[in-house]
Formats: sequence, structure tokens, C-alpha cells
Amino acid sequence: MIQITAPGLPPYPPLMFDSERRQAVVSVKHPTWQSHGWAIYTTHLMVWLTTALFAYQLFGLVQAFDSVLQFILWLFLTLFFYSGTHYSFHRSLRYFLAHRIFATKTSLWFSAEAVTFKSRLYAKSVVVWRSWMALPVMLKFILQPDLDLQQIVRNYRTNLKVPSEHLFESAMLEIVITSIDRQRNIDQNTQGMILRSIPVTEISSRLATKFTMVCAAALMLTAANPEMVAKKSEQGIDLDKI
Repeated sequence: MIQITAPGLPPYPPLMFDSERRQAVVSVKHPTWQSHGWAIYTTHLMVWLTTALFAYQLFGLVQAFDSVLQFILWLFLTLFFYSGTHYSFHRSLRYFLAHRIFATKTSLWFSAEAVTFKSRLYAKSVVVWRSWMALPVMLKFILQPDLDLQQIVRNYRTNLKVPSEHLFESAMLEIVITSIDRQRNIDQNTQGMILRSIPVTEISSRLATKFTMVCAAALMLTAANPEMVAKKSEQGIDLDKI
């Protein structure tokens, strides 16, 4: 497989494509709002443990406080160390923990027959077929609000005093399945449509925008009739009607 690069296509997450088999793979390791939550509390714990170790070592050097001034100096140095550790750990360690240690991996495999994805939301891989009963199935990736997260935000207590920007940047990446229902005729010329959306993964809205663009390109590259898709895409879309 080779990585596909094109104008307007984000370089990350990478789009890997096999031209002979007409298969594509999009895989990325990304943080979720749970990852940031674990990173925040782990960082808090590391700050307190590091500060406690420093205070204990400093106390061992002093041995005993002969005066109130020594105690005040020990307390001042401990608080100063805590302030510096808290700032540096939350500037560097929290980001590393969220994006490396507690991050989750989402992978999607594209072919002309199906789209398969695996994420933390499901114990096993999920397969979405691109045709059903000899009829093509249209697939599209969209962003939706995370309903579970919205409930947490409503119950969120500001007195916890923890960073919460990750809660407002999180979204749910979903795949929308559109197919024709032969048994439900709206009129003589058109048939009913079946719509269904399946959650794929929780992801930050900034990364999700790039993710949907890459997945849309993968769908086009692996379409059963790429000539028809390309012809349709050349017609353009009226942005005012979106």
C-alpha cells in the first residue's frame, strides 16, 4: 500500500491505498474525552506524589525546625516546588498521557464490497456492506454531538476545578447508511429510503473534520464504479443547499 496525497486531502490521518486490490486503510491513534480525563487525574496524582517526595527529602535535610523561620522557609519551598511542578506537568505530561498512554486506536478498512471498522465502542469489528439485495448502499461519514458526553456536561460541577476544554471539543463520528426500500413505494417513480447511522468512535472535532475528509476519499477510491463516482463528483455541489 502507498499513502495517497492530493491537494485538499489532509496528510493526517494517512490514507493508505492498494491500487491492485482497490482497498484502502485509515488508522489513527487519537485521544477521547475519557483519555483526557484519565490524563488529568493521573497528572494530579503525579504532581502530589512528586511534591510529597520533595517535601520529605527537604524535611530530612532540615531534620528539625529550630525556629519558626525554618518552618516557613520549608513551607515556602514546598509550595514553590508544587506550583512549578503543577505548571510543567500540566503543560507537557498531561498532553503526553492523553495522546500516547490513554489514547485509543480507530481503524477502518475500505473495499468495494464493505467498510469494516474497529474502535473502542465495540468488542469486535463492525462490517457495513456497500450493497444489499443487489442494490447499492450509500455511505457517508458525519459528525454528531456526543449524547453521553452532553449528559456529563450538564451534570458537570465547576467546583472540581479541572480543565474541561476537551469536553466541549469532543464529537461522535458516525457512518450514515442509505439504501432503497423496495417494499415501501412513495409514488410510482420513487421508492422509499432507509436511513441508519452507526457510531464509529468518539473523537475531537478538530481531528474529526480531517478524519471525515480522508474517509470520504477512501470511499471514492474503493467504489465499485469509480468512473460513475468521479463523473458525479465533477458536477459539483451547491454549498448554499447544504
